Amino acid sequence: MSLIAYGFDDKTVTLCFNGQAYADRSLVEFSITYTTDSPGRWYVYFKDNQWLNGESATIGAQDGDAFVQYEYSTAGTVYPGMRLAIDTNCGGSWTIG
Repeated sequence: MSLIAYGFDDKTVTLCFNGQAYADRSLVEFSITYTTDSPGRWYVYFKDNQWLNGESATIGAQDGDAFVQYEYSTAGTVYPGMRLAIDTNCGGSWTIG
């Protein structure tokens, strides 16, 4: 079972995903936020989940042929409480905070 919730105002939209991992049915929780104060920048927050490590994930942003990728199936690149900013401007970049 999965749940996608959202919230927004005149400058920001946030999508929250809550579901279960396919392999072991553990809970999966993360949110993605976009704000007009930082056009082209997406903020991803990974909540405290025991299984989060990036081992079976692709994390990035894509618009047609243009994309920026943080990681692809690499253990240890994602951790509980991690905050990631993905910037799709000027060729793309990412920042961990």
